[in-house]
Amino acid sequence: ENILLSNGRPIVADFGIALAVSAASGARVTETGLSLGTPHYMSPEQATAEKDLTSRSDIYALGSVLYEMLAGTPPHTGATAQQIIMKIVTEAARPVTELRRSVPPHVAAAVDIALEKVAADRFPTAAAFAVALRNPAFTGTGPVIAAGRAARPLRREPLVLGLAAVALMCAVALATVLGRGNRTPPAAVNRFAIEFADEVTSGPSVSQLAGPAFAISDDGAKFAYFGASGVLAQILVRSRDKLTPEPVPSTTDVRCCLSFSPDGESLAYMTLSSAVRTVSLQSGVSRIVVDSGVQDVTIYGGGLDWGPDGWIYVSMTDGIARFPGDGGEGERVSTTQANQRTHGWIDVLPSGKGALLTVVPEARFDADGYAVGVVDFATQDVTILVQGGYGRYAASGHLVFVRSDGTLLAAPFDQNRLVVTGDAVPLDTGMTFGSYGAAQFALSPSGTMLSRRRRPQRFSLRVVGRDGTVAAERASELPWMNGVRLSPDARRWAASTISGEGEHIVTQDVAGGEVMRLTFEGQRNNRHSWSNSGEDIYFSSDRDNPGALFVTPANGTGSARRITLPEPRPVFDVVSVDDSTLIIRTDDQAAGAGDILLVHLGADTTVTSLVATPAADLAPAVSPDRRWLAYQSEVSGRHEIYVRPLPPATGGTFRVSITGGTEPAWAHSGRELFYRDGNGDLVAVAVSTTPTFRVVSRQVLFPATGFAANPFSRQYDVFPDDQRFLMNLQEAQELEIQTVMVLNWFEELRARTAGR
Repeated sequence: ENILLSNGRPIVADFGIALAVSAASGARVTETGLSLGTPHYMSPEQATAEKDLTSRSDIYALGSVLYEMLAGTPPHTGATAQQIIMKIVTEAARPVTELRRSVPPHVAAAVDIALEKVAADRFPTAAAFAVALRNPAFTGTGPVIAAGRAARPLRREPLVLGLAAVALMCAVALATVLGRGNRTPPAAVNRFAIEFADEVTSGPSVSQLAGPAFAISDDGAKFAYFGASGVLAQILVRSRDKLTPEPVPSTTDVRCCLSFSPDGESLAYMTLSSAVRTVSLQSGVSRIVVDSGVQDVTIYGGGLDWGPDGWIYVSMTDGIARFPGDGGEGERVSTTQANQRTHGWIDVLPSGKGALLTVVPEARFDADGYAVGVVDFATQDVTILVQGGYGRYAASGHLVFVRSDGTLLAAPFDQNRLVVTGDAVPLDTGMTFGSYGAAQFALSPSGTMLSRRRRPQRFSLRVVGRDGTVAAERASELPWMNGVRLSPDARRWAASTISGEGEHIVTQDVAGGEVMRLTFEGQRNNRHSWSNSGEDIYFSSDRDNPGALFVTPANGTGSARRITLPEPRPVFDVVSVDDSTLIIRTDDQAAGAGDILLVHLGADTTVTSLVATPAADLAPAVSPDRRWLAYQSEVSGRHEIYVRPLPPATGGTFRVSITGGTEPAWAHSGRELFYRDGNGDLVAVAVSTTPTFRVVSRQVLFPATGFAANPFSRQYDVFPDDQRFLMNLQEAQELEIQTVMVLNWFEELRARTAGR
């Protein structure tokens, strides 16, 4: 009676306006003994004129409206307002399925909870109510709900009990004759391959992405993934009933962690600067939710989840915090403990009592050290549940997770008691167990699963000519390589590689032979550079503190020595200028911006700032005559290559690239500068440095999209003749498995875990 429709949108023309007016005047219209509102839709606490009402009273009103929409009558009726109020307070509403048998069980269960007499037994938010209405697996079971139902008065009229007994006997007899009850047959499981049209698969933007590559809405009707927008990644959203995706405006700053809002109309994601933003899929309006303190997913893992309660849960540098979806102050949810790097890959439980998370260990390459835990929001305690990563809650009542060997498993899980109640059952193999325990699958509460199997890779070093011709022989082959660097005489190369013992620096003759490991301490040793003499290798390590600077003999005969800087700074790049001078790149994680510094070694080590723009400044490279510094920066809004004098002097900064650029490297002649452009091609730029710096010409040498790329660490090097390159080639060992969507996957899950 008081809900009006205007241009398809509902307007409540009722007591809420009166309450707002009274609140503004400092006095309530509702006083003791006076109830304000339409009786049919009043909660018990409102009907009894309680002064302190919460939003759960609105949940009751919303449930009453939905009940009437389904059944054609309100939950309670009477000849007078007093009769209606008495029934609201003392009687349970008839189950809506008694009036309309066609109402789905999960909808009836959701209405039941919305109409609970005790406010605490109702849904905490309208968003949680909406999720339950869209979830066919929702049953409304749980200790709190069961207790609330037990408190309802039980009607025991003899006629009712007699009819119930007769109905029960008839049902049992019919079941015996037919051999089955009147059960709804399980929904058919449908599995089909899908393609991510316009998915970004190569180029500089790929290496900026992290974590799971897609997300699915709660109703399973649409999914989001990383698409291509020129040289950058952009969020694309595709509805299940359409063949083509739609780009989401203003999202070319995406790095990680897509998550749909409970209503499926907005997305939350992490940006390149480790901020959290939301964007409306309808209007394209974007806003920042969190701009500092967010865990950098490329360093320690992390992630976010837009919970069913409307809050956005974010992995911070020291645990998990949650923030209102429309912006505002956050609050702590969990705190990392000793030997824990991150509480990542969050999945908020529909019950609202906690969230699943992945505990990333300090020894992040120790695959067996990863665990799926659950945080109790009431106590902020984190309990380890199983070994593995990327735990997701399935509305069938299961914890689904992945182990380091790629096995997908499910274990029965009680989301109210926050405990696993049975053994885990293997479901599939070949799943990813990627960086920091992330996996490539997504579940919707409606039972849709989207998954992608891993694509095993090997990396091989290849000698490539200026025309793109790849030498047949491999210079070397390893499961993973990062930051390929040739020694000054080009006889050896160095790179970092990952094994079960962590990321470590290795070296080998270009002609082949034994691969020699140079680092043995810590879990993260990388961002290395040869000394000018070729006798030492400088590198960054976490053995003392993250990003500490070390030097070690390149022949493997001695131990590493730490280089102490005047101020503690995490080092994310190091380049040798000469035997007493280094260039390093540090990182201001709070702002997500890198600075490039000049370090003079000696008894009094000094540091001089070279590049310190508000943007990220990366990948320093020194010209052979040591007069010029090339680097890449996002100061223009995208990665471009710049050159400036070294040491700092007048003369300004010169932009070299024009369509995006990453990974600069000087030719040994000093007359050329190489880099990858925004299309992933390797470009040679002829330059003149006298009397000042200028670009003479640009030439695309060959497409380099098939080779490994990383804007934070150059993945190729130049031979002394400037005619050949040592490049890092990513090679698939198996055919890529198609991305698969499964409808009604929970039916299959229940069958596979029956009796567990």
